[in-house]
Amino acid sequence: MYLKSIEIKNFRKFYHSNKVEFVYNDKCNSDDYEIDISAITTLIVGKNNTGKTTIVEGLDKIINNNKFCSTDFNFNYLNECIDNGIDNNIPFIEFKITIDIDLNKDIFNNLLPIIDFGFIKQNIDNDKVEQTFFIRWQVKETEAFIDLYKKKTSKKDKNISVLLNVIEESEYELKYYKTEKDDKPIKDFKLNDLIELKPISANNLKTDNCLTKAFSKIILYKYNELKQNNEIQDKIDNANESITQLIEKNISSEVNKNLSVFGNKFQVALKSDVEFKDLISSLTKYEFKEAENNIPENQFGLGYTNLIMIIAKIIDYVEASEKSFDSNINLISIEEPEVYMHPQMQELLIKNIESMIQSIFENKNKKLNLQIIITTHLSHILNSKIHFGNSFNNINYITNTNNYIEVIKLSDEKIKSCIRNEKSKNKKEKTLNYIKKYVKYKFSELFFSDAVILVEGVTEEVLLNYYLSKDEKLMKYYISIFNVNGAYSHIYHSLLEILKVPALIITDLDIEREKEEIEIIKKDGTKKTKTVNSLKQIKDIIGKKTTNESLKYYVKNLFSIENDINNIFDENDKFKKSIEKPLIKDNIIFTCQNKVEGFYPSSLEEAIFLENYDKESLIEVFKVLFPDLYSSYLEDCKIKININKSYEIQYKINENKKKSEFANKLLMYMIDNEDNDFIIPKYIEEGLNELLNKLEGVQNE
Repeated sequence: MYLKSIEIKNFRKFYHSNKVEFVYNDKCNSDDYEIDISAITTLIVGKNNTGKTTIVEGLDKIINNNKFCSTDFNFNYLNECIDNGIDNNIPFIEFKITIDIDLNKDIFNNLLPIIDFGFIKQNIDNDKVEQTFFIRWQVKETEAFIDLYKKKTSKKDKNISVLLNVIEESEYELKYYKTEKDDKPIKDFKLNDLIELKPISANNLKTDNCLTKAFSKIILYKYNELKQNNEIQDKIDNANESITQLIEKNISSEVNKNLSVFGNKFQVALKSDVEFKDLISSLTKYEFKEAENNIPENQFGLGYTNLIMIIAKIIDYVEASEKSFDSNINLISIEEPEVYMHPQMQELLIKNIESMIQSIFENKNKKLNLQIIITTHLSHILNSKIHFGNSFNNINYITNTNNYIEVIKLSDEKIKSCIRNEKSKNKKEKTLNYIKKYVKYKFSELFFSDAVILVEGVTEEVLLNYYLSKDEKLMKYYISIFNVNGAYSHIYHSLLEILKVPALIITDLDIEREKEEIEIIKKDGTKKTKTVNSLKQIKDIIGKKTTNESLKYYVKNLFSIENDINNIFDENDKFKKSIEKPLIKDNIIFTCQNKVEGFYPSSLEEAIFLENYDKESLIEVFKVLFPDLYSSYLEDCKIKININKSYEIQYKINENKKKSEFANKLLMYMIDNEDNDFIIPKYIEEGLNELLNKLEGVQNE
């Protein structure tokens, strides 16, 4: 039996019902089970302030009976209640719980009050069934609530602050229902009879000796568990007796002699009464080993201390629990375990947490019937989860869409279903594996970004990072730039589509060029004919073919219908017309080069030369890049670059493997000359403007 999902409605950031799914692998108790971090660990990821902690706090309130308050309501929902009339819209918070039951193995006596026996009977031939029920935090007296609200409001004064006061002054209660439409609540049932939750908060480091306190508590559990072994207690009793005799001989007699002047009734009897818990709290010291030395805990790093505290709290939970872990649903939530930890330690925690917990349960001689929930806003935790589990399964991504929280359940199958350019299962699987491999090392940042930009080369990456740092509006957002090192942006489209992160895709036209023969004079003076791509400028792309796979993918698979550009390519991937403006659909913005100074550039470098041919900044960089050649490419008293040679210049940059050097020289010049005259190519500027519009639109809607 395990918690399969929870749907949250009207609670804090959760307005419309959102489902969070949890994982449990019932094979983890079998003898041949191999440790797999994905087996019992559910990851909840998202940016700061998106509602990750809200999920755990909601569970904590309904399981551990922590009180709700008026400000726990979603404010959009409260405004809707006011607009639609409080008489028929008294605010409530609702949780839908789904439990998975194994009819052959589970002991589910605690579930009897909420079980639908008719449903169980219909599914008796199945090994497993799902049982759902609803928990509502609702007003106890409806009429009293309405009367109080009417007294406090008038036609001119129906605002949310008044409603919050009414909720605070009214009596609310938790009630359980078998179905969403039930009016009669379930009796004789409490959720904490069925589910145990141990929340471990982000900041465990309360005092300098927190490790000593934590392990003293654990040792005391062990002592109480082993009381049948009287060896320790016998030694404590003997010590108390010996100390009492010494006190009587050396202290009590002297004190009583002084008190005797007041009469015998003022005599005192002093004795030793040391208990094991007193010894533990006073004598136990947590130390760590460093070479041959035992080092006190106040010299322990914060990251290590936090890691050990997480482990200590889990041990504490297992040791303290008197309930059976076999018949209950047992949850441990760990909030932001990355606090104080460097990336390698985060990886260590994710890699070993399950085997550590399994070891604890084996020592307690109990089964590992446990689900772990980890909330995080750090890419390395997510990285490790995908890396060690080799899967996107069991990840709940929390995002803010149009000011509404949305929970997106990730899975390998969901990502494969969005891979449109591959038809066969094998090719979809191959693409998925490629995505998983790349996400492990860099791409996981997109889960925590306000927006992402995908570029094809180092020049775009270098210049865009500089441009974003200078833009007063864009710099306010956390925008990640990913260099996919070629025309591979489309491979990640399935993930971008699922996560709904605003994404700007920047690609090259990559026009397939005609071939031409040129003569090369060899060192010995002989001539040789060589076939190369034509270096001539391209004035018209109609009938030209693109070799850019990302460009073909997006035009054919994403924009062909909604943007009415299904005639961009013919059946041979040849252009029938150009793409004049950035293409936009949902969260995706797509842009590529367009006509500049009468020519179509094939790459960013060529677009830069065509749009900055008369700019001092570019000419100075060009001089440094090609000191022996730059003069032959200048005209008009050497103050302009010959735009008829823009592709030839780009060809020289590629031929001499100077793309990275070109980008860095240009960046250095702009940094050294703040008032430089360089302008970013128009197609990129338009794409960035659309990205900003989308970001500001998300914020303002």
